[in-house]
Amino acid sequence: MHGNVVTTDPTAIYFNPAGMALGEGTRFYLSGLAALRRGTWTHAKAPAEPSDPAGADGADTGQARFSNLFGAPALALTTWIDRVAVGAALYAPFGGSIHWDKNRRFENDATFSGAADGVQRWHIIDGSLSSLYVTLGAAMRFGPLAIGATGNLIRSAVSNTFAKSFNPQQVVDPTSEGRAALDVSGFHASFGLGAMIEAIAGRLWFGASYQAQPGLGQMKLDGTLSLSMGADQALPQNITFTQALPDICVPGCGFEPSTGATRSSSGPTVSWRAGVVWAHNASPRGVNLARSSRTAATPRHGRRPSKTAAGTGKTRTGRTWRPATG
Repeated sequence: MHGNVVTTDPTAIYFNPAGMALGEGTRFYLSGLAALRRGTWTHAKAPAEPSDPAGADGADTGQARFSNLFGAPALALTTWIDRVAVGAALYAPFGGSIHWDKNRRFENDATFSGAADGVQRWHIIDGSLSSLYVTLGAAMRFGPLAIGATGNLIRSAVSNTFAKSFNPQQVVDPTSEGRAALDVSGFHASFGLGAMIEAIAGRLWFGASYQAQPGLGQMKLDGTLSLSMGADQALPQNITFTQALPDICVPGCGFEPSTGATRSSSGPTVSWRAGVVWAHNASPRGVNLARSSRTAATPRHGRRPSKTAAGTGKTRTGRTWRPATG
């Protein structure tokens, strides 16, 4: 779902619920996002690491690759009940998945068949992280000022399959290699708040929005951890996985200098949005999904249909500031 903090279309349900009160009529929004990701990860043998056994050269050193296509749908509806704008939406603002390519050198190797899953397999073979939101919201306008609020029901899920060594020393060893599979999920709640002011009618808007963390802090996801080695498979263990996703605060503005332009115009209007994205993230705890790849995607604050948008942002995690890429 694409939107920004001064939008008035149905994407305002997530990006700034106050924007619902500055729109008109009943509006329906349907979109889909598709992304193609490619990447590599290279592991060189460290001096302290044991050498590969005979016949397993390249099993744990070299380069791994992935090339994945994934997407996310979004569905939203806004309308009016008397003086109150209301809306509902189904969307996935956080999520990602990854599957690493095979190491063809070992695809038909009966002795070291596990090495076919790539040199990165001790961290991750394939995995996903997703947060699916169902949102209800309402907004009201008081002259040039609009305020809005939403409530979210969120289904979060994490899965990860990776290689595990079963030798007594628990070190990387392709001769005693098995698999571990994590599969957890859970339901949590959160909320969103927003305000927008139309400073110059039809020309200038200022807005700010806040999205709380899913679960309002650390989330607990219940599920299983399964271990296997060859044909031997242990009974799945019931586990609780903890993680935390960021809360997000976004200020911004929109400007339409063309005197004849409207918000829904498809003509050559120009605008911009600048602001600071502040995200407070409690560090995830629990199973290490992947040190070699990140599967999470931050929300994208994109464009209004009738405007071009540009801006900069920063994300804060703990005490470290870095440019926002989402």
